[in-house]
Amino acid sequence: MYEGPCQGIFWFTCSFEGEEELCDFSETELLALLVPCQENGSGEAKALPEGIAFNSRRGDAFTHKKTWAKLTEKRKELRRYAWNYFPRGRVEIRHGKAMIFMNPCILSCKNFQEKLVEKFHLEGMKVRVVADCSWHYHCHGDDRGI
Repeated sequence: MYEGPCQGIFWFTCSFEGEEELCDFSETELLALLVPCQENGSGEAKALPEGIAFNSRRGDAFTHKKTWAKLTEKRKELRRYAWNYFPRGRVEIRHGKAMIFMNPCILSCKNFQEKLVEKFHLEGMKVRVVADCSWHYHCHGDDRGI
């Protein structure tokens, strides 16, 4: 368990209901990969836990695609879903402030911000939520009408 602020990536599991395939977060689980930051909230990562390494091209972050494969290795019920099936996002910390970039579907998840603040230990920090409608955070629920 980490203390102090963390950044990283996350998914909110959900089901897709009805013809419009709207996200149903009634039985959601927040899956996340946390990167502990310096206590000053600067966004500078502390040393990563043993056995964990950044997997982006530049080697300084985590990608959802590669991380999903690792997170679901021991979760048979989740392995059948692609990395981009569930709504997802990223928490970044810059200059002592938290920025949450995420798929807009997550806005309909009850208490989503409180869940993220608790999971990423952002208590007492200024938090800004950015609903990102781009393909970068596209999920299964966004496929309707395409």
